[in-house]
Amino acid sequence: MKKKVVILGGGTAGWVSAAVLSKALSPQEFEFELVESPDMPTVGVGEASIPAFYGLLSFLGISDKPLLESADATFKYGIEFEGWSQPNERYMHGFGKLGCAFKDTSFFDAWLTHAHQFAEPTLGEYLPTEQASNLNKFGRNTSRPDNAPKSAFYPSNNLYYALHFDALRLAEILKEFAKKRGVKHTQGTVERVRKDDSGIQALLLKEGFVVRGDLFVDASGLAGRLIKQELNAEFDDWSHWLLCNSAMAMQSQAQQPLPPYTRSVAQAAGWTWHIPLQNRMGNGYVYCDRFITDERVEQVLRQSLSGAPINDPKIIRFTTGRLHSPWEKNCIAIGLSAAFLEPLESTSIHLIIKAAISLASELHTRKPIADAAVAFNDLHERDTLQIRDFLILHYLVNQREQPFWLAARSIDVPESLQAQLQSFTETGKVNLSSDALFGPESWYQVLIGQKYLANYQAFASDQHGDLTGFFSSVKQAISQEVGKLDDHSSYIKQLLQREQQLSKA
Repeated sequence: MKKKVVILGGGTAGWVSAAVLSKALSPQEFEFELVESPDMPTVGVGEASIPAFYGLLSFLGISDKPLLESADATFKYGIEFEGWSQPNERYMHGFGKLGCAFKDTSFFDAWLTHAHQFAEPTLGEYLPTEQASNLNKFGRNTSRPDNAPKSAFYPSNNLYYALHFDALRLAEILKEFAKKRGVKHTQGTVERVRKDDSGIQALLLKEGFVVRGDLFVDASGLAGRLIKQELNAEFDDWSHWLLCNSAMAMQSQAQQPLPPYTRSVAQAAGWTWHIPLQNRMGNGYVYCDRFITDERVEQVLRQSLSGAPINDPKIIRFTTGRLHSPWEKNCIAIGLSAAFLEPLESTSIHLIIKAAISLASELHTRKPIADAAVAFNDLHERDTLQIRDFLILHYLVNQREQPFWLAARSIDVPESLQAQLQSFTETGKVNLSSDALFGPESWYQVLIGQKYLANYQAFASDQHGDLTGFFSSVKQAISQEVGKLDDHSSYIKQLLQREQQLSKA
């Protein structure tokens, strides 16, 4: 007999779940129904992804062209952080790998032994994606030539990228995909929930429908209509570590030239984001309302816009944290119902994708539900704790003097993060698990970009001799490759024109 999976909530979380589950699981064994309230507001904060997003597209067999054509998408090489160390200073957390190895030594290890000699120790000049971003250029990652010498450096191999897009239109693309695979779409608002000791049994809609199921995916957003309101799942509150509890979002006219990166600009009580789409900008201010009024936030946000506003600002209140067990009985929380980790590093959509794929994997193995829940919850815990520490890091190593920023670096630091900082201070390295979403080079970009260490004398070494020529050649190679790339706007325009020509042929 088929198992019935009911997904409550549309939007990104609901339709990613529907698309992944309907693709991964046999229609002979599972049936799916998505229940979506027609009047449910969307959060609309996140419009940026990380390179792992392409894993979803690959799994579903979708290229990025539909997003470029109908979701206003642009490419993203990383996030530029402005003023996070001191006002008027900037660095980028760029995607891809730094430089190239020197013989058998990693680039960063070689750089670290010579950093004390640099007038301004930075990593960005050795990162192809940052150099391309500085010029508003874009190109896709190329394959390493066959039989290329191991020591040869090809900067275009390191052009890793993600996408900015209109999240509502992404949901529409996934909705079409899921419905073609047999997902039933029901519009209705949950009025009551029927449950017993095993969990949720049915949703009673105010329109008069009763939706029964074996498993229920709660993609209802921050409200957690099933997992929180009905099953009272335990929530781990992280607001004592991550102080921001509000966001104000609004859209503005498109920016030219079109930058292939997200901007995160430190403000008095938080930070503003600026996400370039083809035909508009997504903007917002993430803040702590203990340090600023909503009225002042709106003033600052409007002043930060690069073009005229095209809608009124919208405020979202949140508590940063996660469910201790997002799989509770027969209910699985995915998206904001499971966790809210502020959008600083564009991790929200990634966690949705990871959870949906994890759920599909557990259901595919036909484990007993209790065992599947343990595995799912363990993965959620590892992922969210690793991301939590990386987000806290940005705030903790600031050197700003406003009250909010002083409070942000006065927190009781989690032991796991304290261990990483101690390791970096003593050895110049961080020790992360192999499955960490943000690996060592991401941590190094933040720690060095925000000037965590006063100097690098402790790591000085002449074991590799004078590497001045090596560093110069790496920078030159990157500069030459980046110079060959197209303008970001032109690349998208040419790509869309080619698609139009092919569709007419």
